[in-house]
Formats: sequence, C-alpha cells, structure tokens
Amino acid sequence: MPTRLRVDLAGYHHIINRGVNRCDIFNSTDDKEMFLQILNKSATI
Repeated sequence: MPTRLRVDLAGYHHIINRGVNRCDIFNSTDDKEMFLQILNKSATI
C-alpha cells in the first residue's frame, strides 16, 4: 500500500540526533558547535 502524503502545516520540522545505542554523536564541543552553525545556516535559506 502506498505511503500517505505528509501535510506540512506548521512550517518547521523536529530534528533528533542520537547515536547508535544512545552513544555520543559529537567527538567534541567544537564538532557540536559546527553542526549547529551549519544547521542554522540551512534553516535561514
């Protein structure tokens, strides 16, 4: 059976980042900060 279309009324999406077995996904605070900067840039386009 085909997948139903998603309706995007809110205008935003929730993002969850979690490693396998809930392990850390960033090696350092700098990695996390870089990820947040990239995410912020892509959200404002």
